[in-house]
Amino acid sequence: MKSKYPDPMDILIQKVPNKYLLTCIVFLRAKELYGGDPLLVDADKRLVKEKDYIGMAEEELYEGKIEYEFEE
Repeated sequence: MKSKYPDPMDILIQKVPNKYLLTCIVFLRAKELYGGDPLLVDADKRLVKEKDYIGMAEEELYEGKIEYEFEE
């Protein structure tokens, strides 16, 4: 049975070219949040209360607050 709600991964993969890079970006941002960096969005209070750093990083990416670039 197909859900009427879009898969969050499908939404985020539109902002980042591949799943591996998406995972790396979210992990690195979650690590920064865990280390004390300020949150860049008004995250769902549940995410903050449960200290869901991955969820907070995904929300920042979804809202376009995280930027990345490739080094050569």
